[in-house]
Amino acid sequence: MDIRNRSALKQGAAASLSRAENQKKIVAVYSGVSIAMAAGMWLLDTVINHAISGTGGLGNLGTRSLLQTLQSVLPILQMVFSTCWGMGYLRAMMNISRNAPADTRTLTGSFRLFGPIFRLEILQTLIYSGILIGCVYGATIAFTLTPFAQPLMDVMGSYETSMLATEMVITDEMLTAMLPSMTPIFVITFVLFAIIGGPLVYSYRMAFYCLLDDPRAGARASLRWSKAMMRNRRMELFKLDLSLWWYYALDAAVLLISYIPMILALLGIALPISSSAIEYLFLGIYYVLFFLLHVCLRNYCEVIYVKAYDRLRIPDAPPQPVILGNIFQM
Repeated sequence: MDIRNRSALKQGAAASLSRAENQKKIVAVYSGVSIAMAAGMWLLDTVINHAISGTGGLGNLGTRSLLQTLQSVLPILQMVFSTCWGMGYLRAMMNISRNAPADTRTLTGSFRLFGPIFRLEILQTLIYSGILIGCVYGATIAFTLTPFAQPLMDVMGSYETSMLATEMVITDEMLTAMLPSMTPIFVITFVLFAIIGGPLVYSYRMAFYCLLDDPRAGARASLRWSKAMMRNRRMELFKLDLSLWWYYALDAAVLLISYIPMILALLGIALPISSSAIEYLFLGIYYVLFFLLHVCLRNYCEVIYVKAYDRLRIPDAPPQPVILGNIFQM
């Protein structure tokens, strides 16, 4: 089957959600815990930064090293939790789409699949990172062989004395002056990644759905199943993404709110309150809007994609029943 009939997918999603009694509660718990986790990690990072600033001198070297190690581990812990928590939410939406039982307890079920989920996340990250590094390398070569590189050469020439010092140090002033001249590198990298990486991203788009359908298959098999079912169908899924542009636009607008303090600082705009108060204010607004957006619209969009997955699933793809296997299974 195909997913060209996007209206049918959306009508089916609306019908499935209308029959699900707990769908609003599920997304509210999912969003609330996600916000609490993010806010807690941010607050803990702030506290650690404050503690590190007060541990100067050789006598506090051990304490400072311990705090810095803890600070570096926090993003990893947050990523692991968010990935498993998000997979639990996806499992709940799959159940709702298939008119199967789903409640808030479904959200925690995916933590038992930590091993396969984490391996799949690592594999995808390695694949996409490798492509991105290759695109950056290619963009850099293309940049240096074209007239686009001349403005950067001029900027570097103005700092020639500093660059030829015994120990080359790129100061913030130099970096600020060089960045505008490097814009073509970013543009070329984006174009190359869209051309090379875009199709691959869509090929592996259904991998997590496959893993949830059959956790025993493991990460590599889920990638293979996803690639097989998306063959010659990537453009159909891309068009489905485009039909939901309004949701992605709202999501981007909400995310932009969290960067307003940074934007104000770059523009030199000062508000009659402290910088910390500005940061707390817009972060709070962001979390409130994030919660409302998810509660109102997230379920609808996620169930649409589950409907699309069920239509695309090939005969030898994983079956519907979910068996929560051992976390060490590949």
